[in-house]
Amino acid sequence: MADIKTTSGIVQELTDTLRYQVRGISEKLTVQDVRVGVYYTAVKLNTGHAGVAYTPTHDIPQSRCCPISQGRMARAGNMLELCLLEFVDLIHSENLLESGVGAATINAVSQLLLEDGRPGYRVFGEELDTLGLVTVGPDDTVSIIGAFPPVIKYMRQFTKHVYVIERNPKAQVEVPLEPEEASKSLLPRSDIVVFTGATIVNHSFENLLSLCTSAREVVLLGPTCSMIPEPFFEHGVTVMGGIRVYDGDRVLRVVSEAGSGNHFYESCATKMTVVRAERQI
Repeated sequence: MADIKTTSGIVQELTDTLRYQVRGISEKLTVQDVRVGVYYTAVKLNTGHAGVAYTPTHDIPQSRCCPISQGRMARAGNMLELCLLEFVDLIHSENLLESGVGAATINAVSQLLLEDGRPGYRVFGEELDTLGLVTVGPDDTVSIIGAFPPVIKYMRQFTKHVYVIERNPKAQVEVPLEPEEASKSLLPRSDIVVFTGATIVNHSFENLLSLCTSAREVVLLGPTCSMIPEPFFEHGVTVMGGIRVYDGDRVLRVVSEAGSGNHFYESCATKMTVVRAERQI
């Protein structure tokens, strides 16, 4: 297993907060199953709660070489020997496949913690469209971190100033892709920024968020963004849109069969939106 790197900031606050909130029950919680699929990674707990996260295949060029890939996941087949909090801490790993497992574990635990609501926040289901909360004007500049076709299509209804910052130059979307370096000029002048959960897994989220100095809305969106909200909102996020998994066994199968977002919504999960309690809906 790769070394866990020392981190500070939002993701460290996330794991610290989660550790505190499962104190007293963490020893009773175990990871029952792990699946690392082509597009998503899934983790199921012994309580039945499950979470998913982006599988960072494009960030691991050596993933196609069998000997090197074996080194990337040295504990494959034996991961269930880890305790819950060791799984949680994998989100800090320099090994991005492990980081995805850590993020999926945090999402699974968050499903449990969000069941009874969240003090200071409101948690909505499918009755609320996450992007519908964001008012977009014709003069607004929108930056989307990660090629996310539904978000691109939605934003282009309201403004022509839509930019997509994407690491994978082969991603196929309806607008030109901007390289990651463009974030230094685009994000400070963006009115609205939408992050996909890939940025949490590949450790780029915090640096990119620090560039959003003028944004009135910062949205975290996608199945990977199904985490407890406090650390994100305290650092400028205004809306989180994730998923609520209602069939953990099914989500494991979908991930194992190279499924992705739409497959989740068809059979094992519903959309979820989290905002601060005082936000006007």
